[in-house]
Amino acid sequence: MAGWGKETDANQNGNDNFAANNVPYKFKDSAEPFGAGTTTKRNVIATPQGWVRRNTYYDTHGNARIKDEILVAGDSFDNGNPYITEIYLSANTTGGVTTANSANVYVVFSEPVFHGGDSSDLTIVATQGGNTVTFTANNGNGLTDIVNANNTIVFTASSIFSGVYKINSQSIGNTSNFANLISLNTGNASANLTVSGAVSNALGTFIL
Repeated sequence: MAGWGKETDANQNGNDNFAANNVPYKFKDSAEPFGAGTTTKRNVIATPQGWVRRNTYYDTHGNARIKDEILVAGDSFDNGNPYITEIYLSANTTGGVTTANSANVYVVFSEPVFHGGDSSDLTIVATQGGNTVTFTANNGNGLTDIVNANNTIVFTASSIFSGVYKINSQSIGNTSNFANLISLNTGNASANLTVSGAVSNALGTFIL
């Protein structure tokens, strides 16, 4: 979203190699709870209306409602395939730290996404020495499966091997033979499931 245009932050020249070039989106906010003076745009997505901040809230009857705040208006901001902009960790869906040898891994995409009808569960792996932990996201489209701005897939896992783990660059896999994660925007473009080195390094290591 370099310069709030139609490109990724590290993609100034229009090269569509998102897997190699995408990096987490950030902007200044002195009230930032996640890091030193930056806010990750976890609920900012590309749509046919432009870049929007999507807020989900619940009415008095418990029904989910969505309100989109247009940040930068324009067309064709949602061109291309959804790609991974950030990975972050939590012990639960409300944020926090990993605890008791278990964690959630949240994979954030540049556009709202959903699992197609013939999609399987998705997996991502973390390693520590010779140990590997597989995090799994089921293929549901419910409010606990895809969070934030309909753009964040929730993976969960636990490990019997305590240690410092890292999610290296990889392609997110699946538990059968077909991953059908696609954009909610017009055209339903397939999501790019490659975790780049930049995103991996931005996450760093974590303890299970």
